[in-house]
Amino acid sequence: MGEITTTGYAKKNIKCDLVNFTFTFIADRQTVHEAVKAANDATERFLAIMEERGVSAEKFVIQDNSANQNYYDGDKPKYRAKHEISLLAEMSGKTCAAVYGLINAQKLNVLVEEEYSCSDIEEQHKQLLKSAIDNARTKADMAAEAAGSRVVGIKSIDLDPSDNAALYMNEECVRCIAPSEPSRMEALGSPETEEEEHVKVVWLIE
Repeated sequence: MGEITTTGYAKKNIKCDLVNFTFTFIADRQTVHEAVKAANDATERFLAIMEERGVSAEKFVIQDNSANQNYYDGDKPKYRAKHEISLLAEMSGKTCAAVYGLINAQKLNVLVEEEYSCSDIEEQHKQLLKSAIDNARTKADMAAEAAGSRVVGIKSIDLDPSDNAALYMNEECVRCIAPSEPSRMEALGSPETEEEEHVKVVWLIE
């Protein structure tokens, strides 16, 4: 019984169905108290407005809270307070349009970052792995046939290590945020991520 080694490859574009918004409120003031109060007020106002849009404060997660001396203005210290909170939501043009429309309509002074992900990324990679192994098997069958043999089994499989764990497993996401006003952004599609799997398989032939 002999052996044949082949590699397999599969890739797929997967549409992201989750977006994690990070909202950062920063206030620079002459005293720590003033800075903290300004950051608190801005955060409270934002949460109140979001509640009016159907998203309760319980849906948000604290990411960072800080208050420290930031720099000197001449010989006087300046202080900065920062509140950073996040919200996991269903990814869609409507969701993004609602968030940025709200910020624009209410003239909110807040920094926003977005991180996209796929809720079923692990299952998607299982399917990609199967496709990669099938790809390797096709190559092995062709090579074995050319040598007058046939594939009868697998001796070993080497996987290309990668981190395919879902970023947000079993976490409830916000499905809808009431818009402030109609927007063309609502028609925008969701971003995609290109995922792939590589394998090396040693086949047994006879």
